[in-house]
Amino acid sequence: MKKNKINSALVNFGGDIYAHGLKPDGEMFKVGIKNPKNPQEKQTEVEIKDQALTTSASYERNYKVEDKTFSHILSKNKEASTTHSVTVVSKRCLESGVYSTALMIDPSIETKNQVIIL
Repeated sequence: MKKNKINSALVNFGGDIYAHGLKPDGEMFKVGIKNPKNPQEKQTEVEIKDQALTTSASYERNYKVEDKTFSHILSKNKEASTTHSVTVVSKRCLESGVYSTALMIDPSIETKNQVIIL
């Protein structure tokens, strides 16, 4: 995008989002965060510019064994089973993705990035 002098873009690559610059009207890009207990609803939204946003969530990818539903992110940490969604905003999609998955396993991990745990 930079090489082609694109000043404004919102890229969604499989749910990993990157906002390049501002929207053409000068506003920041707004990204909705789903309610993990009712994914058809938006819980909150985040404004981003030149930032990446990823969400790891147990409601999006899971599997059932008998009558129990398990997240695709498995952990021995009992706290992790109560975390339904973690969104991380950082400068890069890779960094946001690593932290959002890691925080699903251990919500006490420290990061300087913006984190939303639902």
